[in-house]
Amino acid sequence: MPQTIPDKTLALSSQRPNRAPFDSDTSSSNRDTKVDAMDRLTEMEAFATVVDQGGFTDAAKKMGISKSAVSKHVSSLEARLGARLLNRTTRRVSPTEIGLAYYDRARRVLNDAGEADALVTSMQSAPSGLLRISVATDFGVNHLCTESLGLMHLPPSLDH
Repeated sequence: MPQTIPDKTLALSSQRPNRAPFDSDTSSSNRDTKVDAMDRLTEMEAFATVVDQGGFTDAAKKMGISKSAVSKHVSSLEARLGARLLNRTTRRVSPTEIGLAYYDRARRVLNDAGEADALVTSMQSAPSGLLRISVATDFGVNHLCTESLGLMHLPPSLDH
């Protein structure tokens, strides 16, 4: 039974508000919206991993979480979307037609998120590899010989 607070209703159920993806709700705090977005990605990842692995047990192993947690994420996703995404039998799990369509889009979103993470990581890593400087002999003798001592302070991952 909901308790009424002035201008707000506190529902004591576990149902989430039905909102468009990543839209902010003026009655929710920014923190709630961020949690919903993170939940959404976790739900997508759980669903996609179940499809990739062919079952909840293998998906749980791959994700490093319990089988029941994977099941809760997928069930929450199906409840939020209002559609059954997986056909479950005692022996196997397979995506429904709607599930296959959702899987394709979810996989793209998850791949894009992974690429974004990798981009940031690569941009923050130290340079590595062979540093080759090619200049005219006169310039090298007159200017770079004294400056080459500074190259000794380059990151050790650079070959020079």
